[in-house]
Amino acid sequence: MKRFDCVKSGALVALCFCASMFFASCKTTGGEASAAVAAKKTPFEVLSNDSAVYLKMPVKENMDLATQIITSKVQGITEKDAKRLAKQINVLWAGLSSKDNLNRAEFYASGSYPPAALASVLTEKNGWKKKNFLSPTEDDIPYYMHSSAKMEISFPSMAVLCASTNVKTMLNNLYSTNTNTADFVSWMENKGGEDSSLIKFYVTDASKFITSFMGGIIPNSKNFAANCKDIYGTLLQKSGEDYLLSLKINLNNPKAAGAYMSMLKLGFALAGITVTQPDEKTISVQDIPVKQSQIISLL
Repeated sequence: MKRFDCVKSGALVALCFCASMFFASCKTTGGEASAAVAAKKTPFEVLSNDSAVYLKMPVKENMDLATQIITSKVQGITEKDAKRLAKQINVLWAGLSSKDNLNRAEFYASGSYPPAALASVLTEKNGWKKKNFLSPTEDDIPYYMHSSAKMEISFPSMAVLCASTNVKTMLNNLYSTNTNTADFVSWMENKGGEDSSLIKFYVTDASKFITSFMGGIIPNSKNFAANCKDIYGTLLQKSGEDYLLSLKINLNNPKAAGAYMSMLKLGFALAGITVTQPDEKTISVQDIPVKQSQIISLL
């Protein structure tokens, strides 16, 4: 649970900051050099390449869910103001946890962050302590830590927000040759057709997710979880507060696929959820109904 406590704390600080920023009437973002560098970088070149979980959420296509998440996490904010805030963010990306640091959390949010609004909020009076990151091009990039949590935020440009437990790692990645060539990256970056509205997540270690999510649904879930490699997941809005969760589960031991298929079909039979086997190493579970409240609780 420490991983999710950290994520929740980090998201809370970032959202509280943004809420103040856009309702508030020195230099706060990076200069022209860092803005030019940031414009050429993709999120996966800025996020570390060893995270345990990756998330992509198109905010504008999931505006109501984003609004409800902000409303539930930012104390005192109205739903109207939460929606105004959500409209400033285009896409939210995250890399959560790592083998060496379970508490690590990195957030990359593309959007619009006016310097004038930033300057009025990023003050010591509001609990923010300013520091500077000197880039390889000798461009000073300000970053800030809030007194209420160990999350740091920075704006290398007016279109990019970086937030992390150690934002200097993300800023270093801006100027490095850091890449992530894993198969899931191209899948997550795909913007075509209906795909543009999907919330996507990738889990590098499927065992914990399977145990927590399917523990009360399928029999012998721990045994199944131990033989799962990784997971590709999506959330698609069906209507209103109803979403459909789909999972593509890759197995460590293909020989056990038949037994797992029978187990999953038994567990999901009453709900009418489709379970298929696209190939010998993969099990697909399609269109599991979930509510916004369940997604918010998971986040």
